[in-house]
Amino acid sequence: MRRIKIEFGKVSPRDSLPNEPSIISTENKVHFIRQAIAAGIKRLEVASFVNPLLVPQMGNAEAVV
Repeated sequence: MRRIKIEFGKVSPRDSLPNEPSIISTENKVHFIRQAIAAGIKRLEVASFVNPLLVPQMGNAEAVV
């Protein structure tokens, strides 16, 4: 039997949070990311550096990173 290595990644901090209707604080985003790390996720995409006028949820991307 061959071993297969599978790596799971998470992009919800970057892709899902912008869909939330109210702004999520930097503290809550970091907490969410830390929980994913504690669960064993090793690859995370946590933010996008975009114009916050177009994507308000990414307005605190620098602080999150």
